[in-house]
Amino acid sequence: EAKKLGLEVCSGGIFGLGESVEERIRMAFELKELGVDSVPINILHPIEGTKAYQKIKNGEIKPITISDALKSIAIYKIILPYAEIRLAGGRIYNLRDFQSYALMALDGLMVGNYLTTKGRGLEDDLTMIRDFYNLKTGDFTQKGIAEKFLIKWYKKVKHAEIKEMTTFAYTVKKHEP
Repeated sequence: EAKKLGLEVCSGGIFGLGESVEERIRMAFELKELGVDSVPINILHPIEGTKAYQKIKNGEIKPITISDALKSIAIYKIILPYAEIRLAGGRIYNLRDFQSYALMALDGLMVGNYLTTKGRGLEDDLTMIRDFYNLKTGDFTQKGIAEKFLIKWYKKVKHAEIKEMTTFAYTVKKHEP
């Protein structure tokens, strides 16, 4: 109904709540069927005192591995190629030094602090993106990032602009000519 009214639809989920890989994939296909425009992906960051933390501590829930998280993010981009895939909460805790690997399938990152946990500084994320795409500081403009990102991952797209969202940094917005 929201699409009929001309609204963009944003819907995502949290990986690492004890779901199977099959359940994650099923959710991606459900989001595709709904025609969502944006998919924020969170990865559970268990906080002491919560039920999820206790279930992980008791072995009821197996924590998601770095490999499974990265594969799931990549699968979402394959299933939802035209949706904006954004990585949000839990990326620092779960992906640690491997956060940049997720950039291959992402259109955006949530930066700063999260709802319940502290994030990284914006400059740290900008440095990670610069290093991953081998950009010089002078190349790190909104247009430069969009062009580098789009040339590498969206060769069919002819026009691009950076769309800044409240807490998302440098989200590439794809435009069909």
